[in-house]
Amino acid sequence: MAAAFGHANSKAFRQWIVKGGGPPRPEDKNDQMAELELIEEWLGWLEGLELIGSIRHAEDSSGNGKMWARFGGPMAKGSLPGQRDEEYQAFGRGKLRAMIAAAEGTEATLTTAGRQPVPDDKPAERFTAEGEEVDGELPF
Repeated sequence: MAAAFGHANSKAFRQWIVKGGGPPRPEDKNDQMAELELIEEWLGWLEGLELIGSIRHAEDSSGNGKMWARFGGPMAKGSLPGQRDEEYQAFGRGKLRAMIAAAEGTEATLTTAGRQPVPDDKPAERFTAEGEEVDGELPF
């Protein structure tokens, strides 16, 4: 499942699961049908996500004429060298943020290794298209 969120987001998904994230639990912990319904609804977050896999065919080693399908993967989209897909990474990141926010009832934040959250104390510097610094409100 982690691979479906894309190469850049799979680690954040696994970390969230390790910290206790996941599908919601029903009020009655013994109600398996309610739990299955909640899991089915939660898995709806994965709609539209993609994986890469491979299938190769190999003859049975015993020589009986059987052909076997060997499945490889799953791999995250954008994980192959030279095939990075920034648009899909952003799509997966948005899905993951929304999933975490819905589960925790808060605004989701994802930070990856080496990237620090933006501090709230000082506003970012802003510039116009011509490169002039903008103080206060934007002129348009």
